[in-house]
Amino acid sequence: MTEKICTFAGHRDVFGSGDLGGAVYLELRRLVQREGVTCFLSGGMGGFDALCESKVRTLRREFPYIRLEWVIPYITKDFQQNESYFRAMYDDIIYPLPGVHYKDAIRRRNRWMVDQADFLLAYICRPQSGAYQTVSYARRRAVTVIHIGTWDK
Repeated sequence: MTEKICTFAGHRDVFGSGDLGGAVYLELRRLVQREGVTCFLSGGMGGFDALCESKVRTLRREFPYIRLEWVIPYITKDFQQNESYFRAMYDDIIYPLPGVHYKDAIRRRNRWMVDQADFLLAYICRPQSGAYQTVSYARRRAVTVIHIGTWDK
């Protein structure tokens, strides 16, 4: 049986988004129960990623077999100084593209996560964003995109 994977794409700011947390929780729970998702990949950047990570950690109380993995675009000073903290927060930390120039690393990391995923949970309010570009790439790759209270074009 092939593992099913979900990743996230959303904006840094998620303030004033109504009950976004509740909607995210319900969708993640549905993905685990009905779709058999066992692994969640997070870029760990911004409010939407943090919200999704929080809800995955909550779901682990009921589904202890699910995993949360952090996919980093490059090694930061913060990571180096606090590596043990980060390792305690995630089941694994993946650095898939060493040597990629830092100005292109986030975009390429996002595409790498999409390439691994069966599902992408998205929170998009505006098309001028990296999150929108990631969703567009996922659609081209035929990854199932699930929009949470978002603008959908």
